[in-house]
Amino acid sequence: MKNYYGIGNKNGSVTAKIKVYTKNTGRPSSRTVTDSDSEKSRFRLAKYIAVKELALLYEKAYAELGESAAMIFYIHQMMLEDDTFTDRVCSIIDTRLVNAETAVYDTCIELAEVFNNLDDSYISERRTDVFDICERVIAILKNESRSFPILSEPSIIVADDLSPSELLLPKREFIAGIVLFSSSNNSHTAILADKMKIPMLTRVDSDQNIIASDITATLDSDNGVITTE
Repeated sequence: MKNYYGIGNKNGSVTAKIKVYTKNTGRPSSRTVTDSDSEKSRFRLAKYIAVKELALLYEKAYAELGESAAMIFYIHQMMLEDDTFTDRVCSIIDTRLVNAETAVYDTCIELAEVFNNLDDSYISERRTDVFDICERVIAILKNESRSFPILSEPSIIVADDLSPSELLLPKREFIAGIVLFSSSNNSHTAILADKMKIPMLTRVDSDQNIIASDITATLDSDNGVITTE
């Protein structure tokens, strides 16, 4: 048996099999475009669809978890509709003549760095929200679904990080616990998990690759430890 320690959210203990979730968050394949106006139109359509998706998530969260949880997705909508985000993506497309996926990703990196450098732990955690909205837009541009694992039994999700929207995906009742390596208890994901009464550890002091899928573990969020068999 091995113990791994982190910051618990005081939502009790759970024993279940582990499911390791590794996101494909690398830079999208970059290609040169000859018609920047068409590429900007692709981006604006994807952004429009993303805003509609977030509006549905807001309604779902409001109905199931209340207004404070739903506000997370309202904030995501506002970030996505902010002129700074749109103008920067369009500027990159115009000046570099790259595809919309690349422009969105590079804008995401720039904005996340701004949040990361702020001397406020709550505000700096908003970089996770930036990545969430950018991943959503890029997935739409690529006509791909996001890759959260399909769960068929109660499972402890082990990941570097999770987005708030991933906690509201179908079969979320099988998310028995969450172990994150990068996120903190100030993130919107942690706030949402607390609303959902899901035991959770953040800032776990281990390499994600050490913990494997399908082994049984006990997550004790009251004492900040996960024990693997």
